[in-house]
Amino acid sequence: SAAVKYQHLSIYKSGQQTDDMRLHFLKNTQVTCNDGTAAGFYLKEFRGSRRWLLFLEGGWCCYSKETCDSRYQNTPRLMSSSGWAQTKRGTGILSSQAEENPHWYNANIVFIPYCSSDVWSGTGPAPTLPSRPRQDKEKERETNTTASRFFWIPQI
Repeated sequence: SAAVKYQHLSIYKSGQQTDDMRLHFLKNTQVTCNDGTAAGFYLKEFRGSRRWLLFLEGGWCCYSKETCDSRYQNTPRLMSSSGWAQTKRGTGILSSQAEENPHWYNANIVFIPYCSSDVWSGTGPAPTLPSRPRQDKEKERETNTTASRFFWIPQI
């Protein structure tokens, strides 16, 4: 009804915080969903909080034209940001209600939708790590492993 709508608008305009997370698209045009639309995240800020909760949405992957076509047809939100709502209500661990989420309700909450089908691995090369001082051959052999360590720093 009009009265409910007016009340909602007056609460919003009065500066009371909403429980909804707001959508933000990334400015880096190289970070995209499968269909080329901009990737993004939902953010619910809790003013004054220094705590952050980052949630990476799951969604498996596609690995061929057939599996990606099927994925796009059956779950397009996992392939494109074009249908994402401007706001999202957090529930469970993403809730900003103390009764529902007593441990994290007062944290800044970031929900990162999954739309790249890459199991959060990306496609960029690992950066070159800085060289370390030479060690004796035995020590060097001990520290060499097949695992590589790298960090991806998004440009927001």
